[in-house]
Amino acid sequence: MPNKKSLLSPEPAARQALAPSDVGDLTPKQAAYVDARAYGMTKKDAAAAAGYADINFEGNKLEKLPKITQALISERAKTAHMLGLTREKVLQGILDAIDSAKIISDPAVEIMGWKEIAKICGFYAPEVKKVELSGPAAKVLDRMQQLSDEELLRIHEAEVVDVQAREVDE
Repeated sequence: MPNKKSLLSPEPAARQALAPSDVGDLTPKQAAYVDARAYGMTKKDAAAAAGYADINFEGNKLEKLPKITQALISERAKTAHMLGLTREKVLQGILDAIDSAKIISDPAVEIMGWKEIAKICGFYAPEVKKVELSGPAAKVLDRMQQLSDEELLRIHEAEVVDVQAREVDE
């Protein structure tokens, strides 16, 4: 089993020993990208290391592909297993660092530790709000959902007529 230093090393020889073994149907460039990301490179740097021409956008595009996402999850899980890391161990390590920061009176480090714990616990995740419509609004939504793409496009492209209404006496 490799030591921790070789797992985190940016050296190609160290990475090659731990290169993704289960790349499935990834292309060689995609496998190289996953390998670079698994060892800590940014999306842009990983795209460059893998040989992509448009490094500014390729990483974002690649990470939207389910097979890339799955390969990254697999590689991160392998690394965590090799290092013996669990969520609990990581949290305990951060809590220990916070305690040490308290002892030396370093509030900035304490805050950084608590921020990391908040991220791990998902406290910064966006809130999901579900809006349910009722009455006439629900009927309109239902009718809109039943329209074909062509019908929706026709409505979208239709000319809007702006008129003013006035009341007429009978």
